[in-house]
Amino acid sequence: MEAIYYGAWVARASNGTFVAELPDFPEVTASGESIARVVALASVRLSARVASMRQDGKPLPAATSVSDLLDGCIERRAVGHFLEVRERLSSSLRQPTTNDHAG
Repeated sequence: MEAIYYGAWVARASNGTFVAELPDFPEVTASGESIARVVALASVRLSARVASMRQDGKPLPAATSVSDLLDGCIERRAVGHFLEVRERLSSSLRQPTTNDHAG
């Protein structure tokens, strides 16, 4: 399956934490004490949202362009990140691993 990426803006909130916003998925947000934690959490939440949309047969939105993502960074005084959608393979499509053959 081809990798899917969506952009996110990560900015420092007034209380000192970091907050991630996803322009293509406004319902997906994340906050935390470090940028790395926020990006990881946003990626997990994005992947769950995409899985839910696929299960419901809903189309995925087009990704915001790089130039629009950068413009949003300037407007929000944020940094941009690209989040990879991590999709789980169904068990029937998954490649066997060494542990699958352990006896």
